[in-house]
Amino acid sequence: MATTSVLKKTSVPLSAPVPRPSSLASSAMLLAPEESKEEAKWLVVAPSRVLVTQRGSPGRFALPPARDLAKHLTRVERFISTGTSASTVSASSLAMAFGGICTVANSTVTGFVTSIRVISVRVWPAAGGFANVSWLKEASGKVPDELMDSTIPQGITVTNCLTFTPPARSLAQFWNDNSSTDNLFLISATVGSVVDVAVELTLPAALTGFSSSVTTGVLGAIYYLALDGSSTNVYPPVALPTTH
Repeated sequence: MATTSVLKKTSVPLSAPVPRPSSLASSAMLLAPEESKEEAKWLVVAPSRVLVTQRGSPGRFALPPARDLAKHLTRVERFISTGTSASTVSASSLAMAFGGICTVANSTVTGFVTSIRVISVRVWPAAGGFANVSWLKEASGKVPDELMDSTIPQGITVTNCLTFTPPARSLAQFWNDNSSTDNLFLISATVGSVVDVAVELTLPAALTGFSSSVTTGVLGAIYYLALDGSSTNVYPPVALPTTH
C-alpha cells in the first residue's frame, strides 16, 4: 500500500518587522554557544544589521577609542652654574639637556625629546650669592614691551631655594616642538648655584627629536647637554655624561 505524505506550506510576510535591539538576544544568532553566558552576550549579531558603538554594551560591538600615542613625561633635571653672566635658554637647548644620542661622531647629538614646556625653575644660590630668571614673551611685535625680572637685591643672603614659574603668555609656558627657534628665558646665578628645571616633555611619535652640533661625541653614546646649550656650556648637568 502506497504511503502519501502531505507537506504543509508556510508563508512568511515580506513586511516582517526587523527585531528591535531590546529583543536582539531572542532573535539573533549566537556566534559562540559554547562560551559562558557572560562571554556570549558580547558576541551577538542581529540577523539584519550589526550595531557598532564607541562604548561597548551587550549586543553591540565596541570600537577602540582615540588615543594619544605620544609618551608624555614630567621630568626634573639638575644643573650647576659655572659662570655669573646671564645665559639664554632656548627650546632646543632645553630639550637637549634632557638627553640625546650621538648620531654623527664628533658632530651631532639627536635628542630624545620632540616637544617640551617648562613647569618651573628652582635655584639654590651659592652662599651669599644671587639668582635671577627672566622670562621671554611670545609673538614678537604683538605684545607690550615687557621683561619679567626676579633679581634678588644686593646684600640679601638667600639660604633657601628660589622658585620661578613661567607667567602667562611667556614662551616657556607653551609647548615648543623641534621646529622652534625661540629663546625661552634668561638665567643667571652665582658660580656653584644648583638649578633644578622641571618640564613636561614628549618622546618621539609623529615628530623627530631636537638635535645639536657638538665638537666631541662618540657614535652611539648618550649625552645630556648644558641647559644653555653646548656652545656656551655655563650650566652643565650634574653627574651625567655630557659634551660640548
